[in-house]
Amino acid sequence: MAKNQTSIIQQIRECILQYPEVQESTVCNRISFKVNKKNVVFVGEKNNDLMVKLESSLPQIEKLEKKYPENYKVGKHGWTTIVLSGENPPSFSVIREWLDESYRLLTPKKLLKLLDEKNSSPDVR
Repeated sequence: MAKNQTSIIQQIRECILQYPEVQESTVCNRISFKVNKKNVVFVGEKNNDLMVKLESSLPQIEKLEKKYPENYKVGKHGWTTIVLSGENPPSFSVIREWLDESYRLLTPKKLLKLLDEKNSSPDVR
């Protein structure tokens, strides 16, 4: 795996693990980040891809999917796969927004309250 690919996966790992009660595990040869046994983000080191659940960002992703089908694929129920390498990978700031959206869509409200309290500090965002 190329150095920059490892770097982006490590950045994703560091970012998502800052969220309340996120735990890392492995599911189907992918790194899985879950809250209360519910998967919120998947990262494929072998394929160098990211899978997140999106809702408000779906129109943006659907446009990207039409323009760059090799990098973006919208699946069932808003689950979206993003290839992190190639000619048109997203910037990390955009990835961070998608990680946040996926976490917020799939996490219990009590943890979202903790997140909002934590967001007042500069560590998560």
